[in-house]
Amino acid sequence: SPVAGDMYYNTGDSHLYVYSGTVWLPMDNKLANGELYVGDVSGIAVSTSKNTIALSGFAAATADIDLGSKKIVNLADPTANQDAATKNYVDTKVSSIASGADNLGNHTATQNIKLSVNSINNDGQSGKGLSFATRGDASFGQDVTVNGNFYTPSDSRLKTHIETLDNVLQKIEQIRGIRFEYKDQHKYATGLKVGVIAQELQSVYPEMVTQGKDGFLKVDYTQLTGILIQAVKEQQKEIDALRAQMNHQQQQIDSILKK
Repeated sequence: SPVAGDMYYNTGDSHLYVYSGTVWLPMDNKLANGELYVGDVSGIAVSTSKNTIALSGFAAATADIDLGSKKIVNLADPTANQDAATKNYVDTKVSSIASGADNLGNHTATQNIKLSVNSINNDGQSGKGLSFATRGDASFGQDVTVNGNFYTPSDSRLKTHIETLDNVLQKIEQIRGIRFEYKDQHKYATGLKVGVIAQELQSVYPEMVTQGKDGFLKVDYTQLTGILIQAVKEQQKEIDALRAQMNHQQQQIDSILKK
């Protein structure tokens, strides 16, 4: 009868068998229930389920690990630059960046930067330096210097309901040209300024005045150009009429003196 450790070769299935003391076992890497022998760097092999192979303490991989459609699970949070990170860890970090402030620094955008309800701010000494509204408005905290030109679409093909301004001189008389300083020179422009009072302008040309989100009135000074042009033309008509009247009166005087 065989004793533990006895071996024999089966010519039928071409396997070498060893006697365990109770049964003959084939000498290969096949184990019951789909288990495998997995060894570590010490050379010690252990049997484990193929679905729960513990990968720790092994030598460096010599080829890519292809997981197919499976996942690596139960990873710890990364601490070194080359550590793998879980989806939860990455999502948490991305969420914290999205909800907080981000100094863009030396970034090159590959698409439009969407600010949602926020703005680019605190780029001045304090307070908002530059902000953009959803509808396209922009707000600058202080002076704006432009090396090029400002252009406003003015092609006649873009316009409708065109009317020539009239009685401009009469309306201008209701508007004062003033010199002033802003009360809050940190929030608004500093030093002496020249302009108009929004309420006075609004009473005759309401289309040139709008109310901001802060409740204060704002003036579109660019539209004053059309008013001033028409005012000069009206004034010139009055001058020409007075000149014609004076010439007529002078002719009458000369005619009387000749008698």
